[in-house]
Amino acid sequence: LADAIAPYLDARLKAKVDHDAVLAIVADKLKSAEGKTLDAVERIVDAAVRGLIIPTVVEARNLNGTVKKSEGLAHKQTPALLKLMLAQIPSVSGTPRRFNIYLPGPAGSGKSTAARLCARLICTEAHPDGLPFYYVSLNPQSSATRIEGYQAPSGEYIMTLFRQAYEHGGVFLADEADNASPNLWTSINNALDSDLGSFPDGMVQRHPDFIFVGAGNTNLSGDAVYRDRKPLDKATIRRFVFLYWDYDTDLERLVSDTRNPAARPWVEWVIKSRAWAKVNNPALFVYLNPSASYDGATLLASGFTPSEALDMVALKHTFDDTARKSLLQSNPLPTVPMMPVQPSLPGVN
Repeated sequence: LADAIAPYLDARLKAKVDHDAVLAIVADKLKSAEGKTLDAVERIVDAAVRGLIIPTVVEARNLNGTVKKSEGLAHKQTPALLKLMLAQIPSVSGTPRRFNIYLPGPAGSGKSTAARLCARLICTEAHPDGLPFYYVSLNPQSSATRIEGYQAPSGEYIMTLFRQAYEHGGVFLADEADNASPNLWTSINNALDSDLGSFPDGMVQRHPDFIFVGAGNTNLSGDAVYRDRKPLDKATIRRFVFLYWDYDTDLERLVSDTRNPAARPWVEWVIKSRAWAKVNNPALFVYLNPSASYDGATLLASGFTPSEALDMVALKHTFDDTARKSLLQSNPLPTVPMMPVQPSLPGVN
């Protein structure tokens, strides 16, 4: 029996838990599991382990000597992103500056959430309580004024979030960065490439605490899944260090547990179906992101069936019957108890 559930336990233990406590509780629970089916044993063990999750600790050792921590559920790449944002490189002016960072990864993988968390943890002389966080979402119609600002007819300079972060410090997240036009990137590149940025009201010194983070679904070179994202020129790509941001399936499971622990079969179905769709139906892959797990878990706790959840959060009534049948033939929907449950895991940052 123990051998039979070992793979299941291994998957659970990839999350950070108190290993000795898990072994003790599982040993105790297995005494009452003799003669039960494997599914029943899995439910017993899952209930025992769920309350033992140790929050992920993300720690920033700041250059000003302070140490700031965050405990909670966080993407597995968050410590790497934080380390990258803390790094400083020499500049022409003699004042170190930060890397320009680009996070390529699928939609809904938590890039923006992680950047916001890291900003909160980075403390400097100018920002002892953490760096300000600024966010914009770009598209092909976004104009240069969204970045540079503009001079009003009265002569007043109209400030932008980018200018605020560039001049005074902070983390500026450009979401959907791979969806912006080449013209807009020309404006961004000029500011990122040196210690001085050109703005409508004059030249501005880049603040040492300014960190540019671009987030997108592609590596800026086009993509078969996200077909509307056009390749950018190499002059733009060279300005960034890349940190690939994939789905964190362990985090996906844990966050879903906070909404509905009984929905684990649904979450596993989403994860498995996503891998299938990436190869067989890329358009569907985009919708089978972790939000499908989270929202589906909530819908199931509210009394909806897995089939109804599938249409609401994955298919979204945009795919024909052929696509639905193909998906379900390869990955039949699971049986999930339709009952409201109370979450018991730590909160999400």
